[in-house]
Amino acid sequence: MSSSEDEDALLFMQLVNLNAISQETKKKRHWVHPLWQKNKKFGIFNVYKKDLNLDDQKFKLFYRMKKETFSKLLTKLRPMLQKNTNFRKCVSPEESVLITLRYIIIARTSVVIWKVLQPTYLPNPTKETWVQSARRYWELWNLPNCVGSIDGKHIRIKRPPKSGSEFINYKGYFSIVLMAVSDADGCFLTIDVGEYGRNSDGRALKESNFGKKLVNSTLDLPDPSPLPGQDTNFPFYFAADEAFPLMCTIMKPYPKRGLTNRKRVFNGRLSRGRKSVECSFGMMSSEFYTQQLVLI
Repeated sequence: MSSSEDEDALLFMQLVNLNAISQETKKKRHWVHPLWQKNKKFGIFNVYKKDLNLDDQKFKLFYRMKKETFSKLLTKLRPMLQKNTNFRKCVSPEESVLITLRYIIIARTSVVIWKVLQPTYLPNPTKETWVQSARRYWELWNLPNCVGSIDGKHIRIKRPPKSGSEFINYKGYFSIVLMAVSDADGCFLTIDVGEYGRNSDGRALKESNFGKKLVNSTLDLPDPSPLPGQDTNFPFYFAADEAFPLMCTIMKPYPKRGLTNRKRVFNGRLSRGRKSVECSFGMMSSEFYTQQLVLI
């Protein structure tokens, strides 16, 4: 037998072996692996569900919210999360919401939560919203004409396939940017999420829908009005840190070099008002464990 015939025979045997392995692998596949089928009986959700319903404090610690709040949330989300199939038992709406709140973001559940709750709890700000926010900033932080504070937060994610370095932030991990505006009490007024982690806060703002509306003057901000004790009109603005560009509608602190006492006082006043958005991020991270885990 020639060498070429030997090579052909060897190649044929390899193909036969690969086909046999493939067939064997297919035979071992399960619709649901027996190990995971035990979750219906021994999974953490089913094991602790009854006991948690009897203890309000433990329920809040586990579900990240009070029992009444979770019940209201589930009632609103159930119609869009409930799925029926003749093949296998689906994850219940309660489990799906719990997993999203406690462990990891599920895309479908997150979309449903946004569609159902956003119009009520995070509607698009109106001129009246900005006016009320400015009034509150003056009352709490002695900061006139400020309608909100802007900042960005990096949300850690798993590396998207074929993404290169687009999602690697300056801290060295993969992330997307959550750009948010908060009022004086630390409540979110509007958010924009999804920018590449490598982008700076200024770039993320520029690429976001909110930033584009800000540049195009389509945010429906109040008309300029005089500052307290002044006669000249002054525009309403957002408080931001050094990473953001200075604009008529964005106020940032003076550079730290060569500060006069007057500029130092201004920086302190602006920083005091800007910390509301940082408090918003802090409360979000402490309340929901998903902000401290890798999201997929």
